[in-house]
Parts: sequence; structure tokens; C-alpha cells
Amino acid sequence: MKHKTNTMLILIAAVAIALTFIACNKSNDDGGSVNDDLYMATSYNILQNYYKPKKADLFAWKGNVIVGDWYYNEKKRLTYIYSDIYGGHLDYHEAADNAQEYAEHYFFLNEEGFKKYCEASENSNQKIMIDEKDIISPYKEYAAYYGDTIHLKHHDGALTGSSIYNACVLPLLSIDVVTNKDFDADHPAGSKLNDILYYDQSHDTYEYLKNKEYKGEALYWGRGSCKDFEPRRLDLIPENPVYLMESEFWITFDHAPATPGTYEFTIKFKFGPDPLSGETVDIEPVTVSMEF
Repeated sequence: MKHKTNTMLILIAAVAIALTFIACNKSNDDGGSVNDDLYMATSYNILQNYYKPKKADLFAWKGNVIVGDWYYNEKKRLTYIYSDIYGGHLDYHEAADNAQEYAEHYFFLNEEGFKKYCEASENSNQKIMIDEKDIISPYKEYAAYYGDTIHLKHHDGALTGSSIYNACVLPLLSIDVVTNKDFDADHPAGSKLNDILYYDQSHDTYEYLKNKEYKGEALYWGRGSCKDFEPRRLDLIPENPVYLMESEFWITFDHAPATPGTYEFTIKFKFGPDPLSGETVDIEPVTVSMEF
């Protein structure tokens, strides 16, 4: 089964529609705000999007972190720079990978569905549930495979506006990072640094979905029972793959090199096959320059 639909056209149209929505501030059962902007509707699927990686874009940040994001283009690094300088955030939509150069995106609604539920949300004072019959392929098949069908989630209109609750359909089997020169006594030029590097992301959605006791429980942005992801050392990933990899991730060093200077790291990702189609991807290695 090969998922080659009009995904790109749907994405562009959906984002354009999402950005025109009037903000809708709904309330949850506790009287608190569910989401202050672009609230759309609720479903029993907590993931905003599924995606399949195509090309990696990574950059160095703060001297000991390598940042990556499968949902944004090279402009993403500008949002980090802006945040460092001004403490605020640029509009992430400007950096969204609308052309799907870095990943193929799978939404849960098509253009017609976006219009339908956003209009219903704007005209109602009650929570709008998304009819399961409106969930489209291949999102619904991936959701069924990963058990993302029983936990309540309030979705917003800007589906590419956040890296949280976007998940890779392929298991991450390994990340190899090779240094171009001697890093320390144990890591000469040309060797892997996997034993001193850690992979990290925001949430462990995969573990959350495995816990059926949360069935029907509402998961809100920034809170709920979805645990923080426990950083995983790169050399341990092969024996403990990352499932439902979030689009935004960080690779961090546990110590600096023996000699200060500029180093280049070649980074190679390996993913397992698509659980539905069996297809595989081959991501070209990326080289990141970092000054310590």
C-alpha cells in the first residue's frame, strides 16, 4: 500500500484555512481554558499529525545541543536565534515545511473537514466532537495501528504550528554521530560519539497510548498524563527504538571536547519499515558544525 494522495495540496489548503480562523476560546469541565487560540474540535485521537521523514535539517544551538525538526524548514533555526536574543518567538508558520520537503504529512481531516468543524466550533458554545467517519486515510490507519483511538484530545486549527503530538510512523532504530577530529581520548577522529550523546523530545506519546487506564481521559496542551520523554543515550537506541518520534528533537552532549574549537559532526538516522506498507526510507547524512 503506497500512500501517495493529494497530501501536499491538502496541506497547503489546510494551513491557509487554519490561519484564517477566528480564535475560539472554549472552556473545559474545570472551567479553565482548553486552548486560548484556534480551538477547533475534539477527537479520540491525541496526535495532531503523523509524518514520514524525507530529509533531515539540523543545526547547532548553545554550544552543546543539536536541534532537528521534521516539520519545519531551515528557517526554524531563526526562531531559536530570535528566542535567545529577544526572549520571544517568531511565527512558526513562516518556517513550516509546507512543500513537504523534509517530511510527508498525514492529517486527520481533509479540506472539507477543516471547514466543517471550524465553522461548527465558531458557532457553538459546546465542545464539538469529530465524527470518526470524517477521519481520513492514512491517518486513521496509523492511529488504529498505534492505538491512538481512545484518548480525548482538543485540537486546534494550526496543525503545523506545534511540534508536540506530531509523530513519526516509522520507528527510529539508530542515530550515529561521527566526529571529524579528535573529540577526547576515547573518541578519535572518525569515531562515533553515540556513548556521550543523548536523544530527547518533549513527550513519550507511545508509552501514553499503551496505558489503557487513561481511556476517555482528556489530554490538554501542556498538561495531562502524557509523561515527559526520558532522554535516551544514542548507543542504547538500537536495543530500545524510539516509537512515535516527535517532529522536534534534540541531541545533547554530556561533556565538551578536550580541546576547544570548531568540530563537524556527521549524523545518520536509520528508521525501520512503515508498519502498514513495509516501505523504508533512506535519509541522507547531515553534517553539523559546532563551536565549543
